[in-house]
Amino acid sequence: MTARRLLPALAALALLALLAAAPAAPAAKPGAGKGRGVVLVANAEGGTVSIVDVRKLEVVREIDVLPDGRRARPGEDDPGQAAAGQAIVEAAGGENFAQDQDIAPDGRTLYVSRGHRGDVAAFDIASGRMLWKVPIGGVRADHMTISPDGRRLYVSALTENRVEVVDTERGEVTATFPTGEWPHDNHLSHDGRRLFNASIGNILLPESARALREDSYVLTIVDARTLAPVERHVCDAGIRPYVLTEGDRRMYAQLSMFHGVVEYDLVEGRELRRTHLPIDPGVSEDDFDFEAPHHGLAVSPDEGTLCAAGRASDYVALVSTRTLRPRAIVDVGDGPGWAANGPGGKRCFVPNTREDTLSVISYAKRREVARLAVGDGPKQIEAARIPRRVLCPARSRAASPSAARAAARRCASARRG
Repeated sequence: MTARRLLPALAALALLALLAAAPAAPAAKPGAGKGRGVVLVANAEGGTVSIVDVRKLEVVREIDVLPDGRRARPGEDDPGQAAAGQAIVEAAGGENFAQDQDIAPDGRTLYVSRGHRGDVAAFDIASGRMLWKVPIGGVRADHMTISPDGRRLYVSALTENRVEVVDTERGEVTATFPTGEWPHDNHLSHDGRRLFNASIGNILLPESARALREDSYVLTIVDARTLAPVERHVCDAGIRPYVLTEGDRRMYAQLSMFHGVVEYDLVEGRELRRTHLPIDPGVSEDDFDFEAPHHGLAVSPDEGTLCAAGRASDYVALVSTRTLRPRAIVDVGDGPGWAANGPGGKRCFVPNTREDTLSVISYAKRREVARLAVGDGPKQIEAARIPRRVLCPARSRAASPSAARAAARRCASARRG
């Protein structure tokens, strides 16, 4: 080969090497593409979803996800949930009407896992109208995720120890697969081909009893299409929010009763490192819920920084994935309970559950840059891009004439956009 031909060949090889070393491109996010950048905040106690414009940092819509009422009803909902299931789970854990949510790929439909109502419901975002609802097994519909094509929702049926697959066109459960005890958070691999489910164990049992049960704390990995088992990792504590990096070769996770983050190698099947994060003086289990002193984890787009919600001590820790040490401890509101990047990836959004606010954290500035009021008991959040016309309702429901005029101006701007 001549020198003239060798140089382009070497350049191509170098480019391939760089691409191989780079993090794998994530599967398409719901609502990705053109549209207004938003984060949606699931207000668990209020039964609403707040839609926040990430550029203007203001709530632009509020969707009622309980148009059929706060209570499951005989003849309309699951009979067991209506008779006793909802009352039992609320007696143990309070009200939770918006446990998780996902957005259709076209940004027009919202799906909500209505925790203690025990179902998943679909809503037309433009009108706020409920399209369908489907009961989920057991007494609590937990976290879920949506397939890249938007046709499937993978929903944790917490007390049934399985994930149920909902067909979004038919509004029906069409398949299930078994998990560890009390399945919690769900994630798809970066290429969308595998589904990861993490279990927290039956927290009604003593920790000593759970430790003897092989299925208590399990990361279950299945083929996202066939639901056939792929891998299974057993951990030593309940797996709370987690993120996947390096093309799904690495997992960072928060654990039950642990104030910090662990790093886990999914190829070798072992924990690599863990870091203990600060605990404020006087903190006890009264300062967090359900064995989760830290609950909420996101990772920056370059996979260099974790955004970890320290619920018990009311802060967000920005943790270096290289050193697994905090770059910054950022004070936020009372009870930070989730974490997600905005559509642009430059900021991490964290809802403060007991303060009814949303903290906006800048990765670059390593501080809170804004805090705004949302609904009652905000927990899970989702980033998306929603078409401007979808965000502009046909008729304003504003409470005052001035608010109605402001809504009309936003609608006019949306139509021009």
